[in-house]
Amino acid sequence: MQSSHDLDAMIRPCGWMPARRKKRILARHARAFGSGPEISIESGRVVPEEGQIWALTDHAGMPNRLIYILGGSGHRLSSFGISDEPAFASSADFILNHMSSPVGFALVIEPWNSLEIAPRLLDHWVGTLCREDIQAVRNMAAGRTSGHDPIRWPGDPRIEFQAAERRRYAPARRVSLFDVEKLIHEVTVQIPAAGNLDLETEEPSGRLRMAAKTVLSPSAVLRLYRQVLNTSALRVAVAVWADDSIGIATETNDSAFTAVFTSLDGTPLTVEPVSNGGSFRLWKIIPSPALRQEGFEVIFHVIEGLMTLVLRPGDFGGQEPTVQEFGRHLQRFSAGGAGLPQMLRLISDCRDGTLRYLFEEEVKRIVRLGRHHPSWRYVFTLIRASGSENLWKWARQLDEQ
Repeated sequence: MQSSHDLDAMIRPCGWMPARRKKRILARHARAFGSGPEISIESGRVVPEEGQIWALTDHAGMPNRLIYILGGSGHRLSSFGISDEPAFASSADFILNHMSSPVGFALVIEPWNSLEIAPRLLDHWVGTLCREDIQAVRNMAAGRTSGHDPIRWPGDPRIEFQAAERRRYAPARRVSLFDVEKLIHEVTVQIPAAGNLDLETEEPSGRLRMAAKTVLSPSAVLRLYRQVLNTSALRVAVAVWADDSIGIATETNDSAFTAVFTSLDGTPLTVEPVSNGGSFRLWKIIPSPALRQEGFEVIFHVIEGLMTLVLRPGDFGGQEPTVQEFGRHLQRFSAGGAGLPQMLRLISDCRDGTLRYLFEEEVKRIVRLGRHHPSWRYVFTLIRASGSENLWKWARQLDEQ
């Protein structure tokens, strides 16, 4: 029987190595690099430059992960992800064989998996490629391909592998995006698939209280609501409308507060707030089918660090009875003008500040009357008596136009 040492001698020239051994080697590199120069970036003795392979720190949320430095300076470095799965390489990858690899087994540099990272996320230098390999990676970064088998058909397993690789590097993209030290909260919320909300329509009975209907579609009714984060720095809630749109509502007095929407692989999404009421903000979006299937993420930056909200497809959970009742009155108002007193009463009784803000925004959206409308004085009187400072201020502005 061959010894384990003999088996290792057989597999090493082939470039293959057991996964456990790969992990041990990477962990050893993460603890200390036994030879070479001083590797601490803070000491200023090592400057990251093109062609180098570095390991990431714990702050990146992915310790022991390697990256290839393409270039850059100052607060941002251009880099490529690295995997240790040559079997999933395509014509868009550069394979560094085990003879050239600084860790003793084959590595795959991924020019399609690019990321801009903060230098402080680099833990230590692992090795540097030779000039020929650096030039080869540079050529691939410019759009050239290697001789490996390209991806030709939609069911190729390498497509899913590449998507998973982008997701693995998302934490480094996220932390680098804001240049903060740590992630202090991460919350995952499931959102219903498109078209999964049942509408309960209610036709108004009796004489209509108002002379004109509003332009609100019943499908735009607020249907689901859940507060998902409640800290001293930030409160966050998720709302779902019956037209499949998703709302992210926040309440904070943090002057440094910002929010960025990204796909789960860290690609930024352009989403503008639909309303901004002082300490409250509301983003309302209808995700594309791809985003709804994969999920997306909202990154909140406050003074203490990062808070992230990950939205994935699934069961939203228990419904808020107050939201359902408000939705029924809102539909009555849309259909025939009835239901406003009940909505204002729910707003007055609501103790959740974020939900109360959403209710107030809904009333603003559906009451499309001017001061010259015959029903305006009735509406104006109801709002004045409701006790909502936000709605009262809005009604006064309309009344003065």
